[in-house]
Amino acid sequence: MRYSLFGFLISFFLLALACNAEAPSKTPVFSKELLQKAESGDAEAQLEIATCYGEGLGVDKNQKTAFEWVKKSADQGFPKANLVLARCYLFGWGVTWDEVKAKKIFQEAEAGNPRAQDDLGNFFSGKYGRTEKKDVPRALSWWEKAAAQGYAPSQNKLGRAYSDGLGVEKNPQKAFEFFQKSAEQKNSGAECELGYCYRDGKGVDKDMVKAKQWFERSAGQGNPDGMASLGEFYQNGWAGTSIDLAKAIDFYQKAATQNHAWSQNRLGHFYWKGIGLEKDESKAFELFQKSAENGNMYAQNTLGMFYYNGVAPGAEKSKDPRKPAFRKKEFQKAFEWTRKSAENGNPDAQYNLAIFYWRGEGTEADLEKAKFWMAKAAEKNVPRAKEILGWITLDRNIKRISEDWFSLGKDSKEESSTNPQ
Repeated sequence: MRYSLFGFLISFFLLALACNAEAPSKTPVFSKELLQKAESGDAEAQLEIATCYGEGLGVDKNQKTAFEWVKKSADQGFPKANLVLARCYLFGWGVTWDEVKAKKIFQEAEAGNPRAQDDLGNFFSGKYGRTEKKDVPRALSWWEKAAAQGYAPSQNKLGRAYSDGLGVEKNPQKAFEFFQKSAEQKNSGAECELGYCYRDGKGVDKDMVKAKQWFERSAGQGNPDGMASLGEFYQNGWAGTSIDLAKAIDFYQKAATQNHAWSQNRLGHFYWKGIGLEKDESKAFELFQKSAENGNMYAQNTLGMFYYNGVAPGAEKSKDPRKPAFRKKEFQKAFEWTRKSAENGNPDAQYNLAIFYWRGEGTEADLEKAKFWMAKAAEKNVPRAKEILGWITLDRNIKRISEDWFSLGKDSKEESSTNPQ
């Protein structure tokens, strides 16, 4: 599965918050000295403290506090802070969204500032909760203007648009060209995208060696997608890479600490089965939960089955060796996680959700919804789905469906498929 273009866009402040488009500043480091300097009225230090709070650099993330420091800096007339303040209002970062107060971004964009043009592309993409302003053609138009000036982030986003066919007709070759332009400027996201292109032969001849090289560049900059993709090379021994599970796990763990949902899910399976790591079911459950909360549809389905089968931590009530362990099954939680997975497109979860509706477990029985979801699973050739769809249609005896007919599916049961793009 490839992440959507708009899901891929920046979701927090970014280091570049405190930068203009042409001259990025150094990475700030939160310290008592820096805080004292900001509190004494140093406008530049105030903006650096804002960046620390916005990104969680040495301090817990807090967008409201970040905004307050940005405003203090801007109130002193610090040029960079004025533009950052406008961005806060544009995207609702730590403050109520206010398009009027964000007008400086529009003025800068019209004047040709590529960073501001990129901001407006993000704004009209519908990201940051501004779905009522979503206008994909307008977003693409602003990104095109910024990309024409060589602005790497916009080039990468246009590459994603052409790759996924979002607002434009799919064009793998054109996508590759935009990714290449952006990657040549060391954009870590584009470097990873080029890796996908070479790995999958999209827009260019398949070349696993070049794919690995681009993943290495991306991972070297701390990009979680790049690290997870590189981890696969060490896990599977692709392109002549020596299999090194410890190294693969190290990359997955580094990506997981950045809330990379796919890596969290894979590590969850490793801990659950004791693959390359000491078996730890509690740690596995924790990782599945984080992955599910971050939107991974395979982890969501796995979590649903954990609750259904009573294997979530704390479900085992009896510790008396003379008695069979009683496991508490939580049907409502099982249903909710399965529903999320099904709505995100997981065929196995669609199959499971149909059975929930047929049985009326965790929800009210609904034969029409059961048929709807089982039909979706059948379209994807989930085992038994066509057969059971016939049973549901004929309203045959539901007791014939045993619990072991629920499906984790190959992708969920083993780890999930290749690192999503």
